[in-house]
Amino acid sequence: MFVFILITLISKSEPEVISCKDLAIGQFVCQTPTVSNDTQEYEGCGEERRVRLNCYPTNKIKCRYKPDTKFEIIKTFNGTEKCDDLNYWLKCRYTNGKSYSHACLLSLFFGVFGVDRFYLGYPVIGLIKLCTFGMLGIGALADVLLILLQRVGPSDGSDLIMPFYGFRVNYMWSDENTRDLTNQL
Repeated sequence: MFVFILITLISKSEPEVISCKDLAIGQFVCQTPTVSNDTQEYEGCGEERRVRLNCYPTNKIKCRYKPDTKFEIIKTFNGTEKCDDLNYWLKCRYTNGKSYSHACLLSLFFGVFGVDRFYLGYPVIGLIKLCTFGMLGIGALADVLLILLQRVGPSDGSDLIMPFYGFRVNYMWSDENTRDLTNQL
């Protein structure tokens, strides 16, 4: 009889509370970050090319989280409280203020003087183009094409600011590990 009562008490005990970072999809909602009007990219996008999402556990979700490094708290969320343990990131394009439109126009009209390369942060190539009259026009023409096709960007590795109606090139390539699956259908 005692064993039956003990098993009944154990089975009626409250289930273990999971950690907030282990919540399943559907138990929390993440807000999309705001888009900056100046850069047409997510605000807060850094050099690591990702932005953190603000995530909120849904109403009546109970989980453990660490508000600081000392101890854990078990909390029942109401759907509007942010949980910092939910670490979800979104890819973004890091920009530093250089515009695609400006780079294209500078390359088209002043590329023979190297102004486009000075603008993008390549002073040595800009000086070479200035002294050689755009490498006799061949270097200027090549730079116009490279900038238009988005193969050359700012020297710090950031992306050019694209207008919201502009296209973004997505280059694809293959190597010895890539297989053509079209003939296998």
